[in-house]
Order: sequence, then C-alpha cells, then structure tokens
Amino acid sequence: MENSLIFLTIVLSVFLAFFLLLGIILLVKSIQIANSVKHITDQADGIVQRAEAAIEFFRKAAGPLAVGKMVTGFVDHMSKSKQDKEES
Repeated sequence: MENSLIFLTIVLSVFLAFFLLLGIILLVKSIQIANSVKHITDQADGIVQRAEAAIEFFRKAAGPLAVGKMVTGFVDHMSKSKQDKEES
C-alpha cells in the first residue's frame, strides 16, 4: 500500500509540474501576443490619424478649388466669347 501511495504522489507531482510549466509558457505567449496586437493597433491608429488629416486638408481645399474652377471656367467662357465676336 505504501508503494502505491508513493507512486501516486510522484505521478501527481509530475502532472502538476507539467501543468505549471504549461501555464507559465501560455502566460508568456499571451503577453507576447498582447504586445504584438498593441503594436498593430498603434500602427493602425497612426494610419487613421494620417487619413483624417488628409481628409481635413481636402475638405478645407475643396472650397477654394471650386471657386478657382468656377473662375477658370468663367475666364475660358469669356475668352471664347471674345474670340467668337472677333471672328464674326
């Protein structure tokens, strides 16, 4: 009976040591994965901020560009009208 108790104690100790080691390895890998995910989300955040800055730039530039296009169209139209009058 005493031999079986010693054997059982050794087997349980080995299993507990194995699961403890497995838990430590899983914890370390989880921390590494979390750090990788944080790095990826930081990069994505930077990309989003740059995209928002570009959108804001184009939003602010859209008004002056529309006015410039309108003025250019008006000047082209007036030049064409003037040329048509000179040819007639």
